[in-house]
Amino acid sequence: MRTLLILVFALIVITGTAWAWDEEFYDFQHITTDGLGSAMTLSTLPESPSAFLYNPAAMPGSLLPRISHNHSARHFPAKDGRLEMDQLDNDYESAVLPLPLGSVGWGFTLVDEHGYDYTNHPKGEFPYPRERVKGDETCLAYSLGCYPLSVGTSLREFRREHYPARRPAFSTPVRSTPLFADSLVNGEDHSVGILAGLPWIRYALVQRQLDARKLQLPVGSQLLSRQKERRQGWRFNPVAWVSVSGEQAELTKWPFAAEGARPKPETEVSRGRSIIVRPLAFLEVSFGDVDGERAWGCKLVLPALTVKYAEIKGYLGKVVGGTERFFSDLHYYGFDITLW
Repeated sequence: MRTLLILVFALIVITGTAWAWDEEFYDFQHITTDGLGSAMTLSTLPESPSAFLYNPAAMPGSLLPRISHNHSARHFPAKDGRLEMDQLDNDYESAVLPLPLGSVGWGFTLVDEHGYDYTNHPKGEFPYPRERVKGDETCLAYSLGCYPLSVGTSLREFRREHYPARRPAFSTPVRSTPLFADSLVNGEDHSVGILAGLPWIRYALVQRQLDARKLQLPVGSQLLSRQKERRQGWRFNPVAWVSVSGEQAELTKWPFAAEGARPKPETEVSRGRSIIVRPLAFLEVSFGDVDGERAWGCKLVLPALTVKYAEIKGYLGKVVGGTERFFSDLHYYGFDITLW
């Protein structure tokens, strides 16, 4: 009897921990090649069509529409004659459209891309807590102004499905057994931002609030959660080919609880910093860190097309809830196109 109680308690702890990992990482899909290449100081980088994912006031001013594609990936290496397998796979599309007064930005994930997928490996081969998390989201933003002051606001709506970590021992083979979600999460994210300063020095401030609802299956009970974030950033360009930047974000989270409950909030502080060098007019290279983890990126600027790559070390554990270092780096690819 004692052994049974210990096993039940361990299962509850492990399952609850896996849920917590899945529920907390809302911002994984918003890490873009620009964000990492600038060590997550995207709120002070208005040259990117994806900038409004962090600061709606930081969308670029342009007379022509611009579209952007960002792909994040972490692949398990090839093994025993098999091809390498996706572990993280997220595509985020965005567009910035000029208006007679201001600019509007629209972003969205492809279907079931709002998460990470590592179902394509034999069960138990890699020690990660979840077999599948998926969902999608859309984001609509508007900005007004230019140097020396821009303001903006955005609304994100998202949906996530959490699938069980493993099947019961008595279940039938995977191909003949349907896999149902054990919880559904949806919510809204409201942001208001400003960007102030001259071209050689900038300051940004973003206030964000997220409200989420979780429907636990199959019981059908609903839990509520909130997040509030204050993000400040700065960027200094002493000369045309060098810029130095930094950013700090303070995130307060209220965990999922029944309506009317008052759970104790938790506050996290994260920091990013970077230096960007432009040795050539069409080439940009950046180095920095995010909470002590090394990040770097490069950007090739061609007529009407910008190609980007970035990566960060030691960040995978924040996504999957593990501490393994061998598979810890994340890779990001992206491009921007200016439309005529």
